[in-house]
Amino acid sequence: EDTYIPILRKDGGSARNLLLIGHNPAIEETALSLVGSGPEEAIEDMGLKFPTGALAILDFEIDTWAKLKPENGHLDRFVKPRDLEIPDA
Repeated sequence: EDTYIPILRKDGGSARNLLLIGHNPAIEETALSLVGSGPEEAIEDMGLKFPTGALAILDFEIDTWAKLKPENGHLDRFVKPRDLEIPDA
């Protein structure tokens, strides 16, 4: 398995929110395989490059993570480190 989906299904339980931190290529493959809808520009951007430190926020209409399936997530946001504004020190 090239994604973290089996781990999410097995260990996510009924948690309302989960934070998954991982390494590429598995974190990128997981995010890309779960996205079924969302802003087209953000989905395309995520597919082009998922850099170190990127954050994909996905929403799911499920009551338990055991029901997690590919392409059933909605991409709310995709944030890359270079998109963040860092205040001057």
